[in-house]
Amino acid sequence: MSLLDELENDRSFRADIFQQTANSGILSKDREVVFEFKCGISRKVKAK
Repeated sequence: MSLLDELENDRSFRADIFQQTANSGILSKDREVVFEFKCGISRKVKAK
């Protein structure tokens, strides 16, 4: 939870926090990226 508190006041991307919380990332042939986080949440984004 302390990492989330750090993000409340700053909306910019924090690579250090991302590296601590992300477990893996999977890139598919249709340019979709699925990020799986250590807490069990996964998010899918379309790569540009």
